Amino acid sequence: VVEEKFYDTDVDPEEMMRVVEAIDEEQLDTLSRKIIQPWPNTYTYAKAQAEGVFRKYCNRLPVVLVRPSIIISTLEDPIEGWTDNIYGLNGVITGIGSGVLRILHLNADYCVDVVPADLAVNACLATIWYTASQSPIEVDGNERVFNCISRKDNPFTYRDVRSFSVEFRGKIPALQTLWFPTVTFIESATLHWFLQLFYHFIPAILFDVFAKLSGREAKILFLYRKVQQFADALEFFTTNQWTFTNNRMRKVYESMSEDDKECFPADVKLVKWADFMHIYVLGLRKYILKEDMNNLEQALRKFRMLKIAHYSVLTVVYTLITLVAFLLLRTFWTNFVSHYLSG
Repeated sequence: VVEEKFYDTDVDPEEMMRVVEAIDEEQLDTLSRKIIQPWPNTYTYAKAQAEGVFRKYCNRLPVVLVRPSIIISTLEDPIEGWTDNIYGLNGVITGIGSGVLRILHLNADYCVDVVPADLAVNACLATIWYTASQSPIEVDGNERVFNCISRKDNPFTYRDVRSFSVEFRGKIPALQTLWFPTVTFIESATLHWFLQLFYHFIPAILFDVFAKLSGREAKILFLYRKVQQFADALEFFTTNQWTFTNNRMRKVYESMSEDDKECFPADVKLVKWADFMHIYVLGLRKYILKEDMNNLEQALRKFRMLKIAHYSVLTVVYTLITLVAFLLLRTFWTNFVSHYLSG
């Protein structure tokens, strides 16, 4: 459980900064994995160290600490669906919609704790107002910590992500789609590793062979290696589930006037995920893939062709598997009957 309070770190942040400044890049790369334990990556470790600095000096400054979960595109302010990076859930949805990411190691029933960017900004503004209007802060500073999350009040699962992705793939596909979009979620790490060969790498090799034979650049295998690096970086977060408390943040929402709630919407509890996902997918199409709605008809035609190709390939593959299984069973049965009769 991640509560609205500070957590101790093993190393003083300022001491860590002195160590980093005293060694060269090569030494830092060598030691980084050991230094950041038990955090999974430098991103989360740096956040923990930043909180340590905040904790040390917060009683001298008029500041608050807001912990949003995963920040994604805007809901409506200043414009719908705006985002500017391919990290986290942005990369997952873009990869699925482009037909590149076809298998993920995760539990479909786990919640993906996300907060639209504009709601996170409004939550920061609201906590500043709330904190300034309260009685003097506790000495330890914990009263300045707020968790801005969605799982507790408005849960949104990976199964929901897949459902909405499937719903919108045929309505607003991207022209850059490489293959018919579909994704499979696998809980078993071993099975996931095995299926990657058939879902990602073997198709990538076949695509590249075809590209070379037709005189084009072979780049799909390289793309899938990058995709796999991205998926590996997310695996710690997609295969674990955390519980956050947000009692203090809820007090902030409940203290706001109706006018303030309208001007500065910050409560994720009011977000309708189906409506947001439509805005989100359109935003990824426009701001990440740089496609506008003028090419939608062309993208829809390509989508229909890829769908036909996808199911044609599946039909051929399943037919071959069935044929091989039939031949093996017939051979086994023939040998068994011959042996039985001769005996």
